[in-house]
Amino acid sequence: MDKNRAIMELRRMPKTIKADAQTWTRLVANGLVRMQFYAKIFEKPNTRRTTDKRVRKHIRKALRNILEILGHIQQRTEYMWKRVRLFKDDEELKHHCINCELTTSKLHDFLQFLKMRYDYEWEVKEMVVLELESLNNDGDVDIDIDNDILLAAWRDNRHAGGYEFDAKLKKFFKTANIAET
Repeated sequence: MDKNRAIMELRRMPKTIKADAQTWTRLVANGLVRMQFYAKIFEKPNTRRTTDKRVRKHIRKALRNILEILGHIQQRTEYMWKRVRLFKDDEELKHHCINCELTTSKLHDFLQFLKMRYDYEWEVKEMVVLELESLNNDGDVDIDIDNDILLAAWRDNRHAGGYEFDAKLKKFFKTANIAET
């Protein structure tokens, strides 16, 4: 293993984590806006028949794209976690200080936490998108209930958000000496 290359990779990871966390938050919020719009389309009984199917199709496509990007972030986080886990097997890299306070072990622990949270939230978002795609919007009596449940699932099942997650993220940014934005 090329130790210099590994050290450079370790130094880049905190910035990648920050960019991915910001993108994740933005995309989930964007998806929520689209879910709310999708649910509003079906609030009025007459709207169901007159609403252009292209709008519904566009929203579902946008949510699929959001899910795809979230999947890339999830996979990149898992890749970084596996790389750091590999680096921890090397005695020299195991205790390497990426900066004053951030060690390889601390980075590994945070990536494990992040990976787990992203995995959980991605599964919920995937379930919502797949269910939206499978709904039969023409004449489905339970469409209002389904939309409410799906909207609530997207909005309320935040594993990569909330107080605990944000606190850990802020602590990591402070430890990694990365300014928050």
